[in-house]
Amino acid sequence: MHAEDLTSKDDSAAEVVANPKARSVVAGEVAEAVAGDYRWYENTLDALAAVTLDDIERVRQTYLRRKNRVVGLYEPEQNGQG
Repeated sequence: MHAEDLTSKDDSAAEVVANPKARSVVAGEVAEAVAGDYRWYENTLDALAAVTLDDIERVRQTYLRRKNRVVGLYEPEQNGQG
């Protein structure tokens, strides 16, 4: 099945969702649109498993800096107003 197969006027959204092959095609299309690679959703778990503690520490030191921090506070109003 190809993405073109899903575009006929006879296909409803419910039929696409119910069809496992259609879901796979849609997932591949979304992954390609988001990540630029249709294989992204097939390779993500392997890529995550390959991350080491050293990788995490390197990223932490590079990006998690006090000067980059944004702190937000949520303060609800009294008596549930607003």
